[in-house]
Amino acid sequence: MLIVGVKNIILTKTLEIGGGNLPGKKRGNLSTEEMKFINDNLKKMSLQDLAKTMNRTVGPIKRYVRDKEILKVKRDASDDKLLIMLHARHYWRELSHQFSKLELEFFEYRWMDYFKQFSEDVTSTEETQMVELIRISILINRIMTDKQNINDRVNNLQDLIDMEMSKKPDNVNTELVGNMQTQIAGYHAARGAFGKEYNELTDKMGKFTKDLKGDRLARKRKADDSTTSFAGFCRYLDEEGMKDREGTQMAVVSRAGDKARAKLGEYFEYADGIVDVPVLNSETAKE
Repeated sequence: MLIVGVKNIILTKTLEIGGGNLPGKKRGNLSTEEMKFINDNLKKMSLQDLAKTMNRTVGPIKRYVRDKEILKVKRDASDDKLLIMLHARHYWRELSHQFSKLELEFFEYRWMDYFKQFSEDVTSTEETQMVELIRISILINRIMTDKQNINDRVNNLQDLIDMEMSKKPDNVNTELVGNMQTQIAGYHAARGAFGKEYNELTDKMGKFTKDLKGDRLARKRKADDSTTSFAGFCRYLDEEGMKDREGTQMAVVSRAGDKARAKLGEYFEYADGIVDVPVLNSETAKE
């Protein structure tokens, strides 16, 4: 109970100051203790909660997480070949000037995932669509990040307004309150613009996904086609892991058939009391 109380006191004091780039927050580089605290609590707390508890702005914590790559996804050894292919593409240099390091990592993983999904059988037109699809995903991520930053700023401003309004009427700085309310209105307008752009990008993403035949309906059509033609079945088997799954199923069916044949080929007592072996085929016939 004492620990919980201390934590609540810390959070209360930091919340009174407000987040974002506001006065009262600690400045400078993160200390060793702060880095250890981030490492220990990153999976249990959001960046905003970490910042409030540490009496820090969110910016240095974001940079630390990004630079140290604490949340970096582990890459499989088999992905190295695809990564070399991507970096050799003519558009990679252009992408490296368009996106941040973290966004380029996201691009790499999505690009490799798409290539695996399509069994590395991608035409030039499909690859162009695939690149644009990942670009759109990154832009959507940016919008969601900006919206979250706006939410944080609005909450911080509202905290300051509430603090100011809690004072005696004669001590309230009405000019400051009006200025902060104007900022909040501007943030709300920007958030609406982000929502419109988000909808436009998701519509484009759906179109590119459909053109690449990467959605669930396209996969179902491909699976259905595999049941009507041998060529379709061969294309179906080209998908990653499909041969292993089909081979396993064939082995299970074959084993079940062997057990059923052995059981049906045993001696059987008929209704008239005669015991005999059913003749299923030449293998089960006995003299």
